[in-house]
Amino acid sequence: MKPEFPEFIDSTMLAAFKSCPQKMWWQYGEGWEGQGESVDLLAGKSFARGVEMARRAFWEEGKDKKYCLGLGMEAAAKEYGDFVPAPNKMNKSKERVLEGLKYYFENFKLEDSKVLMVEGKALVEVGMWRETEVEHPEGKGKIKYCGTPDSVEEYAGGVWVADEKTTGKGFGAGWGRKWALRGQFTGYVWLAQGQEWGRECKGALVRGLAFLPKNYDVAFEASGRAGYQMEEWKEQMEKDLKRMVKMWEEGVWDKNFGDSCEGMTGWASGACQFLQVCESKDKETWLEINFKKAKWDPVTRTREEGK
Repeated sequence: MKPEFPEFIDSTMLAAFKSCPQKMWWQYGEGWEGQGESVDLLAGKSFARGVEMARRAFWEEGKDKKYCLGLGMEAAAKEYGDFVPAPNKMNKSKERVLEGLKYYFENFKLEDSKVLMVEGKALVEVGMWRETEVEHPEGKGKIKYCGTPDSVEEYAGGVWVADEKTTGKGFGAGWGRKWALRGQFTGYVWLAQGQEWGRECKGALVRGLAFLPKNYDVAFEASGRAGYQMEEWKEQMEKDLKRMVKMWEEGVWDKNFGDSCEGMTGWASGACQFLQVCESKDKETWLEINFKKAKWDPVTRTREEGK
């Protein structure tokens, strides 16, 4: 039985599709996931949880900064759990994540990130969705595009979405420019502009934290979006959705057979986690033996095992 076509699509799914449609469908359509834990994803998720809880306590409850940081560190530690990374990944251990959270707030102070308040609630980890112009192939109305920026803030006289990025490498001279056309952020701006409070959303604030071997570093970029850029992104996004629908209807997903096989997150080598599946003649058997089912929900940004 063919899996249902998703009602909601987010930037992660769209980026995976553009890189390799087959990889996207296995991971987000059929819900196959590798057995191991990615320390990069876990560290990023734990750090984000800590930032979220600290911001909520500061802006919604009016708690002092020391209390907020303690609450954030507690939340980050709980999210990280008892996982122990490989020796070459100890720069993203639980201890380093907690120290990194402290370093982050020393450089990006809670009071300086003017989180937008709506009806007494801070716009932190705010989930949004809007209908596209593309029909769902199973008669479920329009396909919906969704996303969840880390926060929505007031900056330079306007409303901006904001997102934290963690890395295990240093920031090069071109770090800020890499976000200029990043579809993830353009999508966030488009989603915000569909909300009453975000009609004039101007762009994305990107704050970076680098987990270096012996210390940390931070970076910041305000990446604006013009009207014509929004239109170009939306047109391309909907063209990609139509391609996605066509492949689903035909039951055949294109394969990249190129750099995506080597450069997508997956194994420690940096190879796509489905590399050996594509090398195998009996792909379904390989998936069933070496992978588990964990369906991605782009609205809640969670995986539910066994789906």
